[in-house]
Amino acid sequence: MIITKLDQLNSIQTTAGVNSLKMLFNEQLVGENHTNKMCQLLKEAQNLNYLKIDIKKQIQFGDIIAKMLGQSISNCKNLQNLNLIFINDNISNEGSLHISRGISECKNLTEVNLYLGYNLIGDNHSACIGQGLANCKKLTNLTIDLTKNNVFDDSVGFGQQIAKLDNLTYLNLSFWRCQNLQEVGSTKIAQGIAQCKNLNTLIFDLSSTAVGQEGPSNFLHEISKSQTISNLTLRLKNNELDDNSTEKIGLSLLECKRFHYLALDLSQFISNISNYCNSFVNFNSINNIGPQGAFNLSKSLGQCVSLQSLKLSFERNGIHPEGAKSFGEQISKSKNLKNLFLDFSENPIGKDGTLNLVNAITQTPKLSFLKLRFWQNEIGNELLEKIGEAASQIQNLCSLHLDLKQTHIGEKGCQRLVNQLRKCKQLSALQLQLGGNNIPFKKGQKLGFEYNCLKISNLFRLDIKSI
Repeated sequence: MIITKLDQLNSIQTTAGVNSLKMLFNEQLVGENHTNKMCQLLKEAQNLNYLKIDIKKQIQFGDIIAKMLGQSISNCKNLQNLNLIFINDNISNEGSLHISRGISECKNLTEVNLYLGYNLIGDNHSACIGQGLANCKKLTNLTIDLTKNNVFDDSVGFGQQIAKLDNLTYLNLSFWRCQNLQEVGSTKIAQGIAQCKNLNTLIFDLSSTAVGQEGPSNFLHEISKSQTISNLTLRLKNNELDDNSTEKIGLSLLECKRFHYLALDLSQFISNISNYCNSFVNFNSINNIGPQGAFNLSKSLGQCVSLQSLKLSFERNGIHPEGAKSFGEQISKSKNLKNLFLDFSENPIGKDGTLNLVNAITQTPKLSFLKLRFWQNEIGNELLEKIGEAASQIQNLCSLHLDLKQTHIGEKGCQRLVNQLRKCKQLSALQLQLGGNNIPFKKGQKLGFEYNCLKISNLFRLDIKSI
């Protein structure tokens, strides 16, 4: 294996006979001489089966260099694993076309990870990328990230090309902030994906894509036609979703009879992403899901009899105490649910809503793994003890993860929590995230409740974080 950074590139004499090559330049300035050297090394690498190129924030990178690298990659006939990270490199339609053509010549590829976020790819050139990949008939794992490009709703060709990959089992697609994709584009892509003959796991990011009120439910309706997909992660941040659209999502999920694993992200996202653009982003298309929406969704999820693992984020929505309670009551009806992760951070569920939610969850018959995130909610020491008491009622609980950052708890509350958890006879893993609270963490000094954790009879994994 050869791993090189930019300042080490010219010291590499040859790649003849090399099986694995990583060129990790990140945000270092790549010049013409560097590009020529990269192309030379790729042309020599006839035996290469693993390649990773990482080049970010190269405003001068553009289509010319993309063309050169695409042509050079086409020489790597034995390549099996390809990772290209070209983020914010000023690549447009022409550059992406040359990259996809180069990839199409690598017939032995089984895994491709292609990151082209924050570039200038528009029109229907996602279909061109798909067309290039469709020639790689041995592909089993595929990741494509087109974050914040100008892909629009004429993306029917992309889904149709992906459907040609008969051996594909894992697909991860991100169209985050592709606001021209909209409902029609996401639906057409889903129609193609549903035709994949062996696809098992699908991860799809539709956050900030203006998919509208009907888009997510239509997407799920098409995916439900798949005969093989059993694991779905669907990210829907910042799409103006409300109680009505959440109810429709739930109804579409009832059609997905084969799902064993479902991760649904309905949160709001506000973050400084200055690594890739020099401004503070505050999205206007926020989700606004209230108690009725949470209830309607959970009512459908409670009827998904094949569901074994559920990960659901409502972060920064408008769910109130009664909504949290009714949500928990419906989820507890999931007969085969074993793994549950819920994020109610920054929702006005209050102490009563939090306790009623946890109490209801304890009635889930087969639950063994539980992760709850209450970041920036009002918890306090007394409620924390009650959460521990409720958790101790889950007979098969093996793993518990509580994210309690900035929840107004102290060491006393943590001590009470652990005292209750000592009643959990099956608990083997405990993780607590306690940052931003009134807990006197000191370097090199154990807290009293940490020692108490070790008294939990079957515990072999303990992770307490103060950040």
